[in-house]
Amino acid sequence: MSNESRIKELIALHRMRPHPEGCFFAEVFRSENKVDPQDDRPTRSAVTAILFLMPEGDISRFHRVRSDEVWSHLEGAPVRQISLSPDLDQMNGFELSASKDGQPLRVIPADWWQASVSMGSFSLVSCTVGPGFDFDDFEMACNSPSGSAIIAKYPHLAQFV
Repeated sequence: MSNESRIKELIALHRMRPHPEGCFFAEVFRSENKVDPQDDRPTRSAVTAILFLMPEGDISRFHRVRSDEVWSHLEGAPVRQISLSPDLDQMNGFELSASKDGQPLRVIPADWWQASVSMGSFSLVSCTVGPGFDFDDFEMACNSPSGSAIIAKYPHLAQFV
């Protein structure tokens, strides 16, 4: 099966749809248990999980979530991930890969900016968020003053904003 066929198969099989940050996603789990995030947010599902598909040439643009997010590599090429601390003073680069010598799992701390791209024809990952994901907790850098600040401080990352 070609990579293009596999991408189409994954999108159809999991009923994936475009994500606002780029690429495709499908929510596969939302806990019925509720938790209090103990901040200004109302109760949230204890945990949520999505499948996230990154075809070649598509990127997950800088965004942040107000909860910790665990990325797990499932299939395809390794993923290049970049994360920036909330104050933009710390940048981390990481390769997520389920290969024999790779690192298949990575945690992005709450409120950190993150961007990702497949290093091949496609990558399939799962993203687990706790307390659970809610779009009220999601912010895109391109819609925030932080987007301009990221470009000013890290001009080589402008394509991810």
